[in-house]
Amino acid sequence: MSVLNLEDSFGFLLNRLARAVEISFDGALARHGLTASGWGVLKTLERAGPSSLKDITAALGIDASNTGRQVDRMQAAGLVVVKKDINDGRARRVELAEPGRALIPDLERLARDYNARWLAVLPDENRAILLESLTTMLESSGTWHSGKATSS
Repeated sequence: MSVLNLEDSFGFLLNRLARAVEISFDGALARHGLTASGWGVLKTLERAGPSSLKDITAALGIDASNTGRQVDRMQAAGLVVVKKDINDGRARRVELAEPGRALIPDLERLARDYNARWLAVLPDENRAILLESLTTMLESSGTWHSGKATSS
């Protein structure tokens, strides 16, 4: 049996790249008081409307404690409003506050520019193949369908 070098391991390389992208994007978002996870919360609420913490967690594929921390920080910054769920007094529903909604267009420009910078190292045809391949792999994982994450 041959030895698997980390430099040849798909999982290792993907994990390293994902971490590098996340750290770099977190740095770009820091001036807005957000992280990549916080950006994901804003975009999830924009798309889905008021949502439970459980639904946000499932949509983003992050752990519940991370979701809770992000929402708490965003609530303190006035970006989201948290209310008790009228159907379940123990659950919280999160919705965009106006300052959070107003921030989204600027953050979308930042995200587009950021994505373009990371993808610029690839020829145009490889960018499309990469994004299609990642989507196919996520869909086959059973946690991603038609561009929307689902709970596993």
